[in-house]
Amino acid sequence: MIEPLIISALLGAVLASFAISLTEHPWSSLWRFSVCDGCGHPLKTKQLIPVFSSFLKTRCKCDYRPSLEYGTLEALLALVFFINTLIFGLTPLGILINAFAFVSFYISMVDWKTLHIPICSLCLLTILGGLWSYVKGQILMPVLVMFSGIIFFYFAWKLIKGTKPFGTADILLFTLSGFWISLDLIPIFLFLAGLNGIISFKLFKGTDRKFPFSPAILLSLWLTVLISMN
Repeated sequence: MIEPLIISALLGAVLASFAISLTEHPWSSLWRFSVCDGCGHPLKTKQLIPVFSSFLKTRCKCDYRPSLEYGTLEALLALVFFINTLIFGLTPLGILINAFAFVSFYISMVDWKTLHIPICSLCLLTILGGLWSYVKGQILMPVLVMFSGIIFFYFAWKLIKGTKPFGTADILLFTLSGFWISLDLIPIFLFLAGLNGIISFKLFKGTDRKFPFSPAILLSLWLTVLISMN
Protein backbone atom coordinates (compact mmCIF):
# COMPACT_ATOMS: atom_id res chain seq x y z
CA MET A 1 0.00 0.00 0.00
CA ILE A 2 2.90 2.33 0.68
CA GLU A 3 4.15 2.25 -2.93
CA PRO A 4 1.01 3.88 -4.43
CA LEU A 5 1.16 6.56 -1.74
CA ILE A 6 4.79 7.39 -2.53
CA ILE A 7 4.15 7.41 -6.27
CA SER A 8 1.10 9.62 -5.77
CA ALA A 9 3.09 12.08 -3.63
CA LEU A 10 5.87 12.23 -6.24
CA LEU A 11 3.29 12.83 -8.96
CA GLY A 12 1.81 15.67 -6.92
CA ALA A 13 5.25 17.28 -6.56
CA VAL A 14 5.94 16.97 -10.29
CA LEU A 15 2.54 18.43 -11.22
CA ALA A 16 3.07 21.29 -8.76
CA SER A 17 6.39 22.09 -10.43
CA PHE A 18 4.63 21.96 -13.81
CA ALA A 19 1.83 24.26 -12.61
CA ILE A 20 4.33 26.77 -11.23
CA SER A 21 6.17 26.73 -14.55
CA LEU A 22 2.91 27.31 -16.43
CA THR A 23 2.10 30.21 -14.14
CA GLU A 24 5.41 31.95 -14.71
CA HIS A 25 5.94 30.91 -18.35
CA PRO A 26 2.38 30.37 -19.71
CA TRP A 27 2.20 27.19 -21.80
CA SER A 28 5.72 27.71 -23.19
CA SER A 29 7.00 25.18 -20.65
CA LEU A 30 5.17 22.47 -22.58
CA TRP A 31 8.01 22.36 -25.09
CA ARG A 32 10.94 24.27 -23.60
CA PHE A 33 13.69 22.96 -21.33
CA SER A 34 13.72 24.34 -17.81
CA VAL A 35 16.31 27.07 -17.38
CA CYS A 36 17.84 28.93 -14.46
CA ASP A 37 15.80 31.98 -13.49
CA GLY A 38 19.03 33.83 -12.80
CA CYS A 39 21.07 33.38 -15.99
CA GLY A 40 18.87 31.39 -18.38
CA HIS A 41 21.26 28.44 -18.50
CA PRO A 42 19.58 25.01 -19.03
CA LEU A 43 19.26 23.09 -15.78
CA LYS A 44 20.64 19.59 -15.31
CA THR A 45 18.44 16.62 -14.51
CA LYS A 46 19.47 16.53 -10.84
CA GLN A 47 18.50 20.20 -10.57
CA LEU A 48 14.93 19.46 -11.70
CA ILE A 49 13.92 17.10 -8.88
CA PRO A 50 10.78 18.61 -7.30
CA VAL A 51 10.99 19.74 -3.66
CA PHE A 52 14.62 18.69 -3.14
CA SER A 53 16.16 20.84 -5.86
CA SER A 54 14.57 23.96 -4.39
CA PHE A 55 16.26 23.37 -1.04
CA LEU A 56 19.77 22.83 -2.46
CA LYS A 57 22.27 25.59 -1.82
CA THR A 58 22.36 26.48 -5.52
CA ARG A 59 20.63 25.16 -8.61
CA CYS A 60 23.03 26.64 -11.14
CA LYS A 61 26.70 27.55 -11.50
CA CYS A 62 25.72 31.23 -11.58
CA ASP A 63 25.05 30.89 -7.82
CA TYR A 64 21.41 31.95 -8.23
CA ARG A 65 19.39 30.94 -5.18
CA PRO A 66 15.76 30.13 -5.97
CA SER A 67 12.99 31.03 -3.58
CA LEU A 68 12.08 28.34 -1.06
CA GLU A 69 8.47 29.09 -2.02
CA TYR A 70 8.78 26.69 -4.97
CA GLY A 71 9.85 23.73 -2.86
CA THR A 72 7.22 24.51 -0.23
CA LEU A 73 4.43 24.58 -2.81
CA GLU A 74 5.65 21.35 -4.42
CA ALA A 75 5.73 19.66 -1.02
CA LEU A 76 2.23 20.97 -0.29
CA LEU A 77 0.65 19.43 -3.38
CA ALA A 78 2.63 16.22 -2.77
CA LEU A 79 1.05 16.05 0.69
CA VAL A 80 -2.43 16.65 -0.75
CA PHE A 81 -1.97 13.84 -3.30
CA PHE A 82 -0.71 11.57 -0.50
CA ILE A 83 -3.78 12.28 1.64
CA ASN A 84 -6.17 11.85 -1.29
CA THR A 85 -4.68 8.48 -2.24
CA LEU A 86 -4.64 7.37 1.40
CA ILE A 87 -8.37 8.09 1.74
CA PHE A 88 -9.71 7.21 -1.72
CA GLY A 89 -7.08 4.75 -2.94
CA LEU A 90 -6.37 4.05 -6.59
CA THR A 91 -10.04 4.31 -7.53
CA PRO A 92 -11.93 6.51 -10.00
CA LEU A 93 -12.77 8.84 -7.10
CA GLY A 94 -9.11 8.93 -6.08
CA ILE A 95 -8.06 9.88 -9.60
CA LEU A 96 -10.76 12.55 -9.84
CA ILE A 97 -9.94 14.14 -6.46
CA ASN A 98 -6.25 14.30 -7.39
CA ALA A 99 -7.11 15.86 -10.74
CA PHE A 100 -9.27 18.35 -8.85
CA ALA A 101 -6.34 19.11 -6.53
CA PHE A 102 -4.02 19.80 -9.47
CA VAL A 103 -6.47 22.09 -11.28
CA SER A 104 -7.29 23.86 -8.00
CA PHE A 105 -3.58 24.35 -7.32
CA TYR A 106 -3.10 25.89 -10.76
CA ILE A 107 -6.14 28.17 -10.37
CA SER A 108 -4.91 29.33 -6.96
CA MET A 109 -1.42 30.03 -8.30
CA VAL A 110 -2.72 32.10 -11.21
CA ASP A 111 -5.29 33.95 -9.11
CA TRP A 112 -2.70 34.68 -6.41
CA LYS A 113 -0.34 36.28 -8.94
CA THR A 114 -2.79 37.93 -11.35
CA LEU A 115 -6.21 38.08 -9.62
CA HIS A 116 -7.53 36.30 -12.70
CA ILE A 117 -8.90 32.78 -13.19
CA PRO A 118 -8.40 31.19 -16.64
CA ILE A 119 -11.68 30.11 -18.22
CA CYS A 120 -10.11 26.85 -19.42
CA SER A 121 -9.44 25.80 -15.82
CA LEU A 122 -13.07 26.46 -14.89
CA CYS A 123 -14.12 24.24 -17.80
CA LEU A 124 -11.86 21.49 -16.48
CA LEU A 125 -13.39 21.80 -13.01
CA THR A 126 -16.86 21.54 -14.56
CA ILE A 127 -15.94 18.33 -16.38
CA LEU A 128 -14.28 16.83 -13.29
CA GLY A 129 -17.24 17.83 -11.12
CA GLY A 130 -19.69 16.23 -13.55
CA LEU A 131 -17.67 13.00 -13.52
CA TRP A 132 -17.48 13.07 -9.71
CA SER A 133 -21.26 13.43 -9.44
CA TYR A 134 -21.76 10.61 -11.94
CA VAL A 135 -19.39 8.19 -10.18
CA LYS A 136 -20.88 8.96 -6.76
CA GLY A 137 -24.44 8.91 -8.09
CA GLN A 138 -25.18 12.38 -6.70
CA ILE A 139 -28.04 14.56 -7.85
CA LEU A 140 -27.37 18.02 -9.26
CA MET A 141 -29.62 19.82 -6.76
CA PRO A 142 -26.61 21.16 -4.77
CA VAL A 143 -25.43 22.98 -7.91
CA LEU A 144 -28.76 24.79 -8.22
CA VAL A 145 -28.85 25.57 -4.50
CA MET A 146 -25.30 26.95 -4.52
CA PHE A 147 -25.96 29.07 -7.61
CA SER A 148 -29.22 30.58 -6.35
CA GLY A 149 -27.82 31.12 -2.85
CA ILE A 150 -24.60 32.79 -3.96
CA ILE A 151 -26.44 35.01 -6.47
CA PHE A 152 -28.84 36.16 -3.72
CA PHE A 153 -25.92 36.88 -1.36
CA TYR A 154 -23.99 38.71 -4.09
CA PHE A 155 -26.78 41.15 -4.96
CA ALA A 156 -27.88 41.56 -1.32
CA TRP A 157 -24.34 42.52 -0.34
CA LYS A 158 -24.02 44.83 -3.33
CA LEU A 159 -27.32 46.51 -2.47
CA ILE A 160 -26.47 47.00 1.21
CA LYS A 161 -22.74 47.71 1.02
CA GLY A 162 -22.55 49.18 -2.46
CA THR A 163 -19.55 46.98 -3.34
CA LYS A 164 -19.04 43.57 -4.91
CA PRO A 165 -18.25 40.84 -2.32
CA PHE A 166 -16.33 38.80 -4.91
CA GLY A 167 -15.82 38.41 -8.65
CA THR A 168 -17.77 36.56 -11.33
CA ALA A 169 -15.25 33.71 -11.41
CA ASP A 170 -15.74 33.21 -7.66
CA ILE A 171 -19.49 32.88 -8.25
CA LEU A 172 -18.74 30.14 -10.78
CA LEU A 173 -16.46 28.38 -8.30
CA PHE A 174 -19.16 28.42 -5.63
CA THR A 175 -21.64 27.06 -8.16
CA LEU A 176 -19.29 24.30 -9.36
CA SER A 177 -18.72 23.23 -5.76
CA GLY A 178 -22.23 21.80 -5.84
CA PHE A 179 -20.93 18.97 -8.05
CA TRP A 180 -18.62 17.79 -5.30
CA ILE A 181 -20.76 17.93 -2.16
CA SER A 182 -24.24 16.93 -1.04
CA LEU A 183 -26.92 19.27 0.28
CA ASP A 184 -26.20 18.50 3.94
CA LEU A 185 -22.54 19.50 3.51
CA ILE A 186 -23.24 22.95 2.05
CA PRO A 187 -23.33 24.70 5.49
CA ILE A 188 -19.96 23.15 6.39
CA PHE A 189 -18.46 24.24 3.08
CA LEU A 190 -19.77 27.80 3.40
CA PHE A 191 -18.49 28.04 6.98
CA LEU A 192 -15.01 26.88 5.93
CA ALA A 193 -15.01 29.19 2.90
CA GLY A 194 -15.96 32.15 5.09
CA LEU A 195 -13.33 31.27 7.69
CA ASN A 196 -10.58 30.85 5.09
CA GLY A 197 -11.73 34.04 3.38
CA ILE A 198 -11.37 35.99 6.63
CA ILE A 199 -7.88 34.56 7.14
CA SER A 200 -6.92 35.55 3.58
CA PHE A 201 -8.32 39.04 4.13
CA LYS A 202 -6.28 39.43 7.32
CA LEU A 203 -3.13 38.33 5.47
CA PHE A 204 -3.65 40.98 2.80
CA LYS A 205 -4.87 43.70 5.15
CA GLY A 206 -2.62 46.73 4.96
CA THR A 207 -1.28 45.85 1.49
CA ASP A 208 -2.01 47.66 -1.76
CA ARG A 209 -3.48 44.65 -3.57
CA LYS A 210 -6.75 42.78 -3.35
CA PHE A 211 -6.72 39.27 -1.95
CA PRO A 212 -7.62 36.30 -4.20
CA PHE A 213 -10.65 34.41 -2.91
CA SER A 214 -10.33 31.28 -5.05
CA PRO A 215 -7.67 29.58 -2.85
CA ALA A 216 -10.00 29.88 0.15
CA ILE A 217 -12.96 28.49 -1.82
CA LEU A 218 -11.04 25.55 -3.29
CA LEU A 219 -9.27 24.66 -0.05
CA SER A 220 -12.61 24.69 1.77
CA LEU A 221 -14.18 22.49 -0.90
CA TRP A 222 -11.35 19.95 -0.65
CA LEU A 223 -11.65 19.83 3.15
CA THR A 224 -15.44 19.41 2.88
CA VAL A 225 -14.99 16.47 0.49
CA LEU A 226 -12.62 14.84 2.96
CA ILE A 227 -15.11 15.42 5.79
CA SER A 228 -17.81 13.73 3.70
CA MET A 229 -15.78 10.51 3.73
CA ASN A 230 -15.96 10.20 7.53
